Amino acid sequence: MKVLTTNTVGKEKTTDYFRFFRKIKRDHFIFFMCIVIASLFWLLIKLSEVYTVTYVFNVNYNHVPVKKRLTSLVDSSLTADVTARGFELINMGFGKETITLSIDLRKYQLIHDKGTSYYIYTQELRKRLAEQLRVDESNILFSENRIAFILEDLKSKKVSVVPRYTIHFKDEFGAYLDARIVPDQVEVFGPASALDTLSSVYTRESIFNDIESDIKASLLLENKHPDVFNYSISKVSLDVDVERFTESSLVVPINQYAGSIPIKTFPSSVKILYKVAQLDFNKVQVSQFNVSFDLREINLKEATKLHLIVDKQPANVSNIRMEPLDVEFLIIK
Repeated sequence: MKVLTTNTVGKEKTTDYFRFFRKIKRDHFIFFMCIVIASLFWLLIKLSEVYTVTYVFNVNYNHVPVKKRLTSLVDSSLTADVTARGFELINMGFGKETITLSIDLRKYQLIHDKGTSYYIYTQELRKRLAEQLRVDESNILFSENRIAFILEDLKSKKVSVVPRYTIHFKDEFGAYLDARIVPDQVEVFGPASALDTLSSVYTRESIFNDIESDIKASLLLENKHPDVFNYSISKVSLDVDVERFTESSLVVPINQYAGSIPIKTFPSSVKILYKVAQLDFNKVQVSQFNVSFDLREINLKEATKLHLIVDKQPANVSNIRMEPLDVEFLIIK
């Protein structure tokens, strides 16, 4: 015979309570999950349905013709009815008050209205907008048939291009002859008053390191005032011929005249050291040099030495040095 004590009875009652609460919680969870699943199915059904939503698009113009300046917008926004499924509306930002529509003016026909007023037909924008929103063109209906803006004509002026670049050559290498900038001029469009103060345009700074072969590169033009000036091009080409250089020397006679006065120098010749491209090494001749004197502020009757200068040299040599730099002399009477 089983005897129930007070403790045993209490434990059985506690167990019954836990079982009851677990059953209640399980029933609530099942009910909640049923609500969630039903809501998801309802949402999926609603999102698969087709809706027509009215959007207001902020209009942003870019790539304005270089000969003109966009000064104001007659129509700064555009309203359109877009028909799409709920999923598509969510993807395109349903609920936003406005969406920006960027208009590349190079891709549309600009129609001159009167004065400085121009417009484009909104029908031409349907394809671009359909691609942006990822809907079919036929599902877009604009409330206006055109959008207008003001384009003012600009004056033009050709100015020189000033390249800005630094070249770090490898040892024994250097630029052969002068660098070439193509084109070396650019047509600039802007207000007449501003163009009057413009004499040149600069490229952005470029750096070339460890160079041992020819350079063919593009240098971007720097426009510090894009709200004032338009450039006909955005970049120029830089061409630099690169060669290996070596040092060589020649002994060149000193011109024995100080102006029109015959003199005799001691020594009568000088050693000229120079750098030359290897392909021109055998082309440099003594006759291509002329060594004379710096006679500025010199009194021949009082001077004991004359300072030498090279006043003639071939174009294909550089880094010229002389030994010696000064010579003694006698005036020949």
